[in-house]
Amino acid sequence: MNEINQGETCAACDPKTHISAEVKAMFKQANLTWEKLAELDEGVGRGKGSYRQTFLARLVKAQETLQKVGYSIRIEKG
Repeated sequence: MNEINQGETCAACDPKTHISAEVKAMFKQANLTWEKLAELDEGVGRGKGSYRQTFLARLVKAQETLQKVGYSIRIEKG
């Protein structure tokens, strides 16, 4: 990831969510784990749990979208 000083915005950041392009690409990987997201959260100066919260929000959005077209997924803690 690009190293930036706190308070600065890098060119690859989405201004709405402040999630870098590299992290967005990671969300598309099949091998992304909760532990990897926790490592990212530990390494950044942003709010604790930011990447994990974003991941969960995307899961919920996917679940809602699938329900609209007649499919369902169940999200469990495990």
